[in-house]
Amino acid sequence: MEQRVIPMFVFGTLRGEACREGHDVYPEEVLDAKLHGFRKQSLNIIENPEQVVEGNYFLVTEPELARLDRYEGVDSNFYHRFLVNVEVGGEFKRAYAYQIVGTEPDATFL
Repeated sequence: MEQRVIPMFVFGTLRGEACREGHDVYPEEVLDAKLHGFRKQSLNIIENPEQVVEGNYFLVTEPELARLDRYEGVDSNFYHRFLVNVEVGGEFKRAYAYQIVGTEPDATFL
């Protein structure tokens, strides 16, 4: 079995086990996480230094990441994936998050 090495932060439909399994993504452990400096707006996250987005943190394999990218429409230029710092169990970890294209992240939050 391929090693899970790519950290993800999800805040929407991918928080649901059925959604993940429907795309053949089976993380070994799903942890509660918080993304500081953003707010959730419908299907998107928007920078807002005073807010926090609740979500999940987990590790995926490269093939699983490709399936998540396909689901999120990365190839269709609907979402892009970028690195963020998320709080997991009181410590901060780097992870990828999805954001609607045209909502560029500010490097000050990375």
